[in-house]
Amino acid sequence: MPLLAWCPGKVKPGVTDHISAFWDFLPTACELAGLSIPTGLDGISYAPTLLGGEQREHPFLYWEFHERGASQAVRVGKWKGVRTQLRKNLEAPLEIYDLEADPGETKDLAAEHPEIVQRLMRVIHSQHIADPNWKFPTDPQPED
Repeated sequence: MPLLAWCPGKVKPGVTDHISAFWDFLPTACELAGLSIPTGLDGISYAPTLLGGEQREHPFLYWEFHERGASQAVRVGKWKGVRTQLRKNLEAPLEIYDLEADPGETKDLAAEHPEIVQRLMRVIHSQHIADPNWKFPTDPQPED
C-alpha cells in the first residue's frame, strides 16, 4: 500500500521501492520524534528512507490472518508466498508470486520454483508462534 509523507525541508519529493510493514510505523515515529525506539520490536524505522539516509532492510516479512478461513503470507525480496483456507485444509499448498513481474499476483509459480516454495515455507515455519489466546489452525490441537 502506498504511504505519503510530507515534511517540507526534510522529506524529499520522490518515490521509493523500500518494503515495509505497519509494524515499522512505531519505530519510525519514535525516531522522527527523537524518542528511544522500544526494544523487542520486529519493526525497523524507515525514517532513513524518508530523510535520505542509509536504510536497513527486512530479510523477510511474515504475517497471518485468523479471519476468512485463516491464511499465512511471507515476502522475501521479489517473492510472495500465500497459504489460504487453512481451517479447511491444514496442508494447503503455498502459492508463490514474482511481484516484480506480476504485481497483481495472477500467476502462481509454485510448480516452476519448488526451491522458492521450500525457502518461503522455512520462513513460515520459523516465524509462526503458537499462542494459547489466538489458536491458529496449524497449531497443535489438544487431545479430546
